Amino acid sequence: MNGTEGYRIGYVYQDFTGTRQEQVVERIDKRRQKIIERYGRGGEMTLTQYNLQVREIGVYRLLWVEDKEGKRFQLETQVEDEKEGGEVEKLGLESGLESGLGLGLGLGLGLGLGLGLGGIRDMAVVVECPKSRLVWEEKNKRKDDIIWEGKNGLEMCAREIEIEEEEEKDKGKGMIQVITRGVEPVELTIVRKMNGKQKRVAMDGIQPRISGVSKGMNKMMQYEAKTTRYSVAERFVEAGKYEYRLIEVRDSLNHTVRIEGRVGKEEEEEQEQEEEEKERFGRGRGRGRGRGGKVLRLVVWERPSGGWSGIAANRAVLKRSDDPKRNAPIKLPVKLEGKGPWTVEYEIEENEGGKKERKELRVPENKHINKRKAVGYVVGNKAGIYRLIKVKDSQCSQVIRQDEIVTIVDTKVPQVQVKSSAITADNCEGEIGVSIELMLTGDAPFDVEMRQTHGKRVKTQRLHIKNHRHVLRLIPEYAGDYIYDFVSIADVNYPSGVAVGKQVKQTVHPQPSIVIKGHDTIKSCVGQSVDVGLQLLGNGPWQLQYTVVHPDGAVVPATQPITTNEYNLNIGPFETSGKVYVEFVDVADSRRCRRNLYQRVTIVVRESGPTAEFVCPESGLRILDGHSANLPIRIAVNDNHEHPITCNYLFNDKLLSFTVSPSSLPVLSTSLPVKNPGIYRLHSVADYCPGSIKSSSCHVIVEPKPAVWFDEPSAQLPPVCQFSPVASANLQLAGIGPWAVDYLVKPIDDPLSQLPSSSSSTSSSQVFSDLQSSLKLDTSHPGRYSYSLISISDQLYNSKLSLSNNNNNNNNNNNDNDNDNNNNKHLLTVYHTVYPLPKAHLSVHSDHSSSFQSDNNILKICIPRGLTSSFDNNMWRRLYATYSPRIILSFENPSSLSPPFSAWINVLSKHSAAPKVVRFDNIVPDKAGNYILPTFHFPSSTSNSNSNSNTDSDSDSDSPLLPLESGAFKLSLLKVSDSHSCTYSSSSSDLAPVHAGIDLEFIETPDLILSSEMSVSHRNNNNNNNNNPDNNSDNVIRHVCVGDVLAFDLLCNIPNWSLSYSYNSRKVSKHLSTPYFKKLLDSPGQFSISSLCHHNQLDHSKSLDNNLVLSNPNPNSNSNSNLDCCSDITNQNYHVHPIPSAKVSGGKYIVEDIFVGEQANITISLLGTPPFTFTWQRRALVPSSGNRIKNKNKNKSNMMNDARGGKVLETHTVTNHNNHTYSIITKSDGVFIITFVQDRFCHYPRHSS
Repeated sequence: MNGTEGYRIGYVYQDFTGTRQEQVVERIDKRRQKIIERYGRGGEMTLTQYNLQVREIGVYRLLWVEDKEGKRFQLETQVEDEKEGGEVEKLGLESGLESGLGLGLGLGLGLGLGLGLGGIRDMAVVVECPKSRLVWEEKNKRKDDIIWEGKNGLEMCAREIEIEEEEEKDKGKGMIQVITRGVEPVELTIVRKMNGKQKRVAMDGIQPRISGVSKGMNKMMQYEAKTTRYSVAERFVEAGKYEYRLIEVRDSLNHTVRIEGRVGKEEEEEQEQEEEEKERFGRGRGRGRGRGGKVLRLVVWERPSGGWSGIAANRAVLKRSDDPKRNAPIKLPVKLEGKGPWTVEYEIEENEGGKKERKELRVPENKHINKRKAVGYVVGNKAGIYRLIKVKDSQCSQVIRQDEIVTIVDTKVPQVQVKSSAITADNCEGEIGVSIELMLTGDAPFDVEMRQTHGKRVKTQRLHIKNHRHVLRLIPEYAGDYIYDFVSIADVNYPSGVAVGKQVKQTVHPQPSIVIKGHDTIKSCVGQSVDVGLQLLGNGPWQLQYTVVHPDGAVVPATQPITTNEYNLNIGPFETSGKVYVEFVDVADSRRCRRNLYQRVTIVVRESGPTAEFVCPESGLRILDGHSANLPIRIAVNDNHEHPITCNYLFNDKLLSFTVSPSSLPVLSTSLPVKNPGIYRLHSVADYCPGSIKSSSCHVIVEPKPAVWFDEPSAQLPPVCQFSPVASANLQLAGIGPWAVDYLVKPIDDPLSQLPSSSSSTSSSQVFSDLQSSLKLDTSHPGRYSYSLISISDQLYNSKLSLSNNNNNNNNNNNDNDNDNNNNKHLLTVYHTVYPLPKAHLSVHSDHSSSFQSDNNILKICIPRGLTSSFDNNMWRRLYATYSPRIILSFENPSSLSPPFSAWINVLSKHSAAPKVVRFDNIVPDKAGNYILPTFHFPSSTSNSNSNSNTDSDSDSDSPLLPLESGAFKLSLLKVSDSHSCTYSSSSSDLAPVHAGIDLEFIETPDLILSSEMSVSHRNNNNNNNNNPDNNSDNVIRHVCVGDVLAFDLLCNIPNWSLSYSYNSRKVSKHLSTPYFKKLLDSPGQFSISSLCHHNQLDHSKSLDNNLVLSNPNPNSNSNSNLDCCSDITNQNYHVHPIPSAKVSGGKYIVEDIFVGEQANITISLLGTPPFTFTWQRRALVPSSGNRIKNKNKNKSNMMNDARGGKVLETHTVTNHNNHTYSIITKSDGVFIITFVQDRFCHYPRHSS
């Protein structure tokens, strides 16, 4: 606006349909008006910009602008058309319409409006802001296209490629749709993210498929926002996580709405949690609906897969059998992939085109590393075709291809056919064997069981046949009748076998032959003969022809008749060394059946045997006792051979032998292991030929063993105290040092021992370097011990050698064997006694009921107040006998100790600056077994005759050790010694205590007296002692009156008290912090103070010290309260009496008129305990008291004033009146008043203080 500041504006609004139009005049809001420039002389002219706020979409036409003076601004387009009417200034539309400036407005319904230029300068078009949202819409839903809502958004199964190819024509009908609204065409920007990979997708020109504008359509309707659905094509073949995010939407007027902020890694994570809740879609499976949003997430699950594997793979054909070993159902493995658990649907077709049966297999989720894979097993228990149909996991299902089949067929039992034919020899009569042909049916390989019977000999063999035809040639070596039974046949399908029951019989006449028994090479020596063992086969007797070929080449033929089938053919003796060959030519039996032989025996002939000798040092071979030694032997042989060598030797006139394994070396080195000392002699050596001996002897010497024993005059060692640093036993050693000695320390069952008799300990080996050494004894544990030497080793004997203890086994624990042990050279056991240290601590024991333990473990002893001020010895004794505790010296394991004892006690009292050390001697137990220390020392005292005390200070011998006075002191135990002079003390100093000690404190019990501030103004003062509150006699009842105040002073210098009293059977405990107590008696009855105690502020929940023993603990001290010393108050008992009273004429205000000469009877009623004393007065009437009628309606205050009367006319006192009524007969007028009344105990009114 160019000119003055605008005040009002007028414009016309019209909607896009043209059905609604209105003219609007409104006042310009200065808050939305901005001054761009001021000009003119005084700056009265302005160039301003005003933002007109609108709330509806449509067309806005500006009519005029008016300032405060009523001057109207007009548009530039209106200046030329309108010339009349008033002064008009020029209005310039420089508000940004020409530049197409748009304003977004938000309505209550969330509708976005935009302000844009429609091409006319005085007209503005406000359109709806563009918006968009993503939705899920299912169209042409297939049976297996199931979608559901999961934790991370929508979820579905991956589509198959084949399905997508079939639906190419429906590609525009995707399942993700974008719903947009705005002035068309609309542009969208979408970010698509799949499995972490992000891609920005721009969609331009989104509008309905129409062209142009209809003739009947309003021109402005092109600015009306329209809703359009646009499908985002996605095949969803690949499994993974899909995310579609709307970034911005722009309409045709270039209005851009940012739906999402910048999509980046840093902002994605921040928006994730918020959008998960905001963009949640409606639940339901396969309903094809979803709520709109700026983010749409979809999880596409991979479909499962399945197929036969293992033995069932590759269209396998499997066979089943009725054999017991093979009739188990066949497990057909199915390999699965997906997200378990799985359900596999399969079909069984009995025959090709036969009956079909469908079943399901459930496979649980794999719990191992690869959870996406698993193997299930279909049980095939009958023949048929097994076909996989479908597999389903926890998310999706998948149809399995039709070629996944397995065929199971039934098998037949195996069979065998047997054909036999005889085998004959050309030159011999009869059959020598049989040929059996086997024809087998079944699945190879086969196992045929055959049993051969020859007389009583039965031989069973199993034939493993790989083919369906097999020929057996059976030629026995022995003559006779043979039966061949075929028992069973087994194949792959019937491993248990099937009975056959077929048989072949034959009578065999075998050809003659020989079998050489043993090796075909024999070794011998010159001058010896050898026997060649032969076994002849056939029908005897036999004629055997053979030749002998000597080393010199001479050939000697020979014929040997043989009648038995076992025969030894003797060859030799041999004259020269070398090889002799025996060649067998032929053999003939009794049937004149002759058979050529091709067998030979080789005899190796040698001239002499090996040579043996000992290889020992001249001084002999030294060994350790009990150890073995290897005596070296050298053996020389003439040639290489493999025959073992036998050596014979003499030891202690006994002939012994050993064998040396054969070797190819010409000289052998071996050894003879021996254990015993002496001389060993070689006697002879031979392999298969005798040998010779050279050096024939070797001397074996044994080294002496080490020895050790106690070098003590007696087996009983001197006793020592526990922890004694000097305790050892002397040792004597023999051998070659250094020595390692093991010894056994064993406690003996003894009262001194603090270890069980069954316990024992073996020390580690202790090394000694001298022939004369000492063994340190252990004194850490008291008791009686035996030290036994058990083993020893030295430089030569590294292994432990056990020591014999037979010489002093019978020493036991008796000291009577000392003389015997003195004469014993090798003492292996000694006995040692270690006295225990008298470990003790102080404890305190109190039998008095006034003693108790405080929270800080101090034994507090309550004593009557004022008694400790007496210095009379007899009084001291009585006080100690009653209140002093017993100080007890408590020992650890007292049964193992040796009294009497001596003890040193450190006494520290608050009354003395320096501590006092007191020594107690001759401490023995009393009848109860307690070691009690005297708490005071008097020369004439007999109660502590069992112990004596000495003090290191110069105090009076008649003064008590523990002063009986209020205050605290501490007793500490410095050291204790027993009858063996074993002392238990601190290792740091003789003045350092070995125990924390005990703390004692004598406390005077609190008391109270009546205070001078006590107010008893109602009480009568007479000569009766019972009425005197100051009477301190026990169990005396004092009389007081209601309204009296009892006041007491507390006699004690320790602050904080607890006072207990009862008032009319009501018990009260009062905590006091000042030494003063008072009580107002406000009702009649009984009042008594029962106790007064010190009030301890500490916590009493701590456990008691073990050193404090209370036989009769104070019941008022630690039971459910924090009280210390208490006094039982028995002399503060009060009877509270009511205040006496008197009533005239029943206590009512009565006006009685009498005439002159008449008399009136006035009755006085007395309340209280007679006798009574009271005073009455007659006073003059007030002027108005006589006129009863006039004062009939007077108030109570005026009546009371009348009742007091005027001047006192007469006063009378009546004493010792024992009745509760009293009558006054008078003829005088006046006011009668009781001014004083007193009964036996109290009076009214009270005395002024």
